[in-house]
Amino acid sequence: LAIAMQILACLSAVFFRWMESTSLIAEAQSVWEMWVISFYWVLTCLSTVGFGDIFPLHDVTRIYSLVVMVFSIYMNVYLLSSGIAPALQKGVIQQKIDEKKAKLAAVLQFYKVPWGLQKQVCTIYPNVLEASMHDMQEVSELPEYLQEQIYTHIKLNLLHAVPLLKNASDLCQATIATRMTRILVPPAEYLMRQDEEGDCMFFLVR
Repeated sequence: LAIAMQILACLSAVFFRWMESTSLIAEAQSVWEMWVISFYWVLTCLSTVGFGDIFPLHDVTRIYSLVVMVFSIYMNVYLLSSGIAPALQKGVIQQKIDEKKAKLAAVLQFYKVPWGLQKQVCTIYPNVLEASMHDMQEVSELPEYLQEQIYTHIKLNLLHAVPLLKNASDLCQATIATRMTRILVPPAEYLMRQDEEGDCMFFLVR
């Protein structure tokens, strides 16, 4: 964005100094002053402020101004979609998670579930919700054969990151991927203890 604005400012200086002899840009006494005024004009266009103190009088500068205006539309749409939209989406997801938490808490209280068990549920449930909301909510709506292919691809990506399996054949990695299962481990629970003999491999994904 900064590079694009810099290029537009330089082009504005060239067009207005060449075609608009009475504009503020053409009357600038130094290169620095000309660049500052050009950058100011570009920013007023991109921000849709448009004070009108610098305006085109010839066809060439008018066409150039139209190009800048069209670019400003796309730039503003891009900034809104990449900045505000994810924040709004995150807010919606968090709201859904909070609603599910509240419903679960009401169910536990209604059936008078012991506090110790409630504590375990409250510890692990947010992680389950977050994983389902962010990772696999959309995938779970696909046909099963597509889900299986996507899950296999995700598992293969994990296997590719393991140095031990880096040189393994595609068939070997695919076989391992089909046997991998996903488990959710609550905090403070041990996967293995010291001196225990292991018979499996764990990939820790947070």
